[in-house]
Amino acid sequence: MRKCREKKEAEREAEREAEREAEEEEKAEEAEAEADKEEAEEESEEEEEEEEEEAEAEEEALGGDIEDLFSENETQKIRMGLLDWYDVNKRDLPWRNRRSESEKERRAYEVWVSEIMLQQTRVQTVMKYYKRWMQKWPTIYDLGQASLEVILLFQFGRIN
Repeated sequence: MRKCREKKEAEREAEREAEREAEEEEKAEEAEAEADKEEAEEESEEEEEEEEEEAEAEEEALGGDIEDLFSENETQKIRMGLLDWYDVNKRDLPWRNRRSESEKERRAYEVWVSEIMLQQTRVQTVMKYYKRWMQKWPTIYDLGQASLEVILLFQFGRIN
């Protein structure tokens, strides 16, 4: 009986020891993972700094702005060529519609909404969402009256 008890106690002690070792191993793995994460973040920050420095160096090598690379007359020709190309090739988008002087605020709101939507997807996809949005909240004042909950539900297509 005594041997049985000693055997059970030895087994329990072995189990406790195994649990302690498992906990220590888990803590060591967590510490290693945290160290890896910190190292990756540092590397990422270093890479970003290097990219910024490279971009600055490239800009300096090129002379900075277009005006630094070309004469005033050449710069004007380039600008006019780009504007002419745009006039011929531009897409007809609702937020580009010209508005009267009195409607500048509304146009600014339309452009703002389109810019936010275009950060998330392509123009072709944005068109139907933009039209629905502008029907629901045609001005920034209308949008300001809506609750965040309603806006989010609308944004994710859960309400019309």
